[in-house]
Amino acid sequence: MKLECTAFYFYPNGAYETKSDWNYGLRSYSHDLQEVSTAIVIFGTRKQINEAFDDYCDSSGLNVDEGFHLTDEETLKEYKKYYKNKALILNIR
Repeated sequence: MKLECTAFYFYPNGAYETKSDWNYGLRSYSHDLQEVSTAIVIFGTRKQINEAFDDYCDSSGLNVDEGFHLTDEETLKEYKKYYKNKALILNIR
C-alpha cells in the first residue's frame, strides 16, 4: 500500500475574516477584511485521497483551484505517524 499526500487549494467562497495589524507609527491597530481562502492537505492511499476530496467538496461546497502532490519525506513521515488506515485531512491556509 503506497501512501501519498496532496495539497488542495480552493477558490474563496465569499467568506471574509478580520485581519488586525499593529501600526507602530500610529500606535494603534488597523483592521481590514480579507477574503478567506481554504486549503487542505489529504494524506492516505490514492483511493482514500480521492474519496476524502470528493466528500470534502460535497460537504464544504468549495471548488478546487489547484492541487499539488507533496513529496517532502520529513512531512510524509510525520503524517504517517497519525495515519490509521483512514485518510487524514489537515487544514492549511
